[in-house]
Amino acid sequence: MLNNITLTPFGISGLLAGIFSFSFGLFVFLKSHDRKLRTVWFLFALSVAGWGFGGFWIGTIQRPDSAMAAYWVAYSLGVIWIAPLFYHFIHIFLNLENKLFKAHYLIALSFVFLVVTGSFFTDTWTSINDFQIPTGAEPCFVIFLAWWMGLIIYSHLLLKHAYNSVSSNKKQQIKYFFLATSIGFTGGSLCYFPMFGIRLYPWGNFTVFLYPIIMAYAMMKYQLMEVRVFLRRAALLIGVYIGLLILGFPLMAFLHSLAMNPQRISQPWVSMEIVVMSLLLSFGPFLYAYLIRSRSYFKEHTMAGLTHELKSPLATMDNALDIFSKRIANKMDREDLEYLAMLKNNQRRLSNSVNDLLNVYKVDGNSSLAMSEIAPLELINSVEESFDSLLKLKNITIKKNIESKQPKFRADRDKLLQILGNIVSNAIKFTNQGAITITVCSRENKIEFSVKDQGAGIARQELPYVFDRFYQGKMKQKNQGTGIGLTIAKAWVEAHGGKIWAESEGEGKGATVAFTLPV
Repeated sequence: MLNNITLTPFGISGLLAGIFSFSFGLFVFLKSHDRKLRTVWFLFALSVAGWGFGGFWIGTIQRPDSAMAAYWVAYSLGVIWIAPLFYHFIHIFLNLENKLFKAHYLIALSFVFLVVTGSFFTDTWTSINDFQIPTGAEPCFVIFLAWWMGLIIYSHLLLKHAYNSVSSNKKQQIKYFFLATSIGFTGGSLCYFPMFGIRLYPWGNFTVFLYPIIMAYAMMKYQLMEVRVFLRRAALLIGVYIGLLILGFPLMAFLHSLAMNPQRISQPWVSMEIVVMSLLLSFGPFLYAYLIRSRSYFKEHTMAGLTHELKSPLATMDNALDIFSKRIANKMDREDLEYLAMLKNNQRRLSNSVNDLLNVYKVDGNSSLAMSEIAPLELINSVEESFDSLLKLKNITIKKNIESKQPKFRADRDKLLQILGNIVSNAIKFTNQGAITITVCSRENKIEFSVKDQGAGIARQELPYVFDRFYQGKMKQKNQGTGIGLTIAKAWVEAHGGKIWAESEGEGKGATVAFTLPV
């Protein structure tokens, strides 16, 4: 029965398009902070993947009656949705207001209805090198194609019109979008030619898989993501799905042969084939996420090298300023001394930022922990003392809420001081008055620390990102910093096998950052 399955060049191109579209769509979805943009992009990538996997199915079929079901799936789950989702994506990307999204989605839904009711394709089929395709276009199909191409062209006209008024980053992204279109859409459009009597094998479908790669590259490169890591993660994601497809191929081939028996198409087995494929692909994100978290090879390290390069000249500047101030400080007037103090303060601030960055990448490199017994109260007192002058300056008090007879526990003292120091520093930064409460308590086999402030609070939509590297949210203009304090805290907590989280009822209502460590 497996001998009935033949993989054609078109089938291979469809498989590539499906894997790459789904992989890079998921990649951007997991990486981007813009929830609406990433969601629509992912749906768009899924629609391209729908055509890709549908094309793979079409490419394995040699009988017109079997090919019809494959075309139904490829169009109803893929092709029809590509144009409205791209149109929607471009409007979000350019921050344009538009109320026609629902109308276009309803139009797409009506075309899906026409596909499944048999009003879309003709009953006349032709074969081009074992590639089955309907010949002649029904009026509904011509209307669909005009609408589909019109949305794609209009969306690119919007990009062209906005080019001169957007930021330099978006200009670069738009250039890549046009490059992707010239390759992907142009090549993919060649698949329509045989439907209008032009006997041209759709080799252009091989360019479709390049489209999501170029688009995803443009979106992520100009959001400061390291390109090498991008390619590593992309290769990992592709590898994960190729591995899953190889493992699942015998079962999928068996189900496919049952669905496409010589007598008739078996709809239950077709449905089973789709369900099994969906379950197989849904396992991919979990395996991908596990590998990303457990292997530093797939993490970003461009800034690590840059940071090391900065550290040496900063140390030289520090020494030079010390020597300079000692030699001629008594010859300077008050204004010169103020300038010298300003230079030293800014040099110290830059050095601290560089050290913070080094700490981030030190954790990523799986730095070892020096475990020792720690008394919670003594630890909290040390943290309070380190911020004593700043607390007095801002008239903020620290309240300690520690359970009596709290037992000692084992952890890396220096790293724990850094964790609490970063969290408390953040609380002080965003609190203008009031108190900061530090609570320590036992939770089954864990010890929990929490730092609660009465400061600016965190918007609900920002809570998922507060531990992301360099993320500063809406308050970044009011409070200067590198945006990695909580990132470092999270990294060291996780290095201890613990968990960290943030809570807030909204802006102006304070925030709580808490973490647990195993004992």
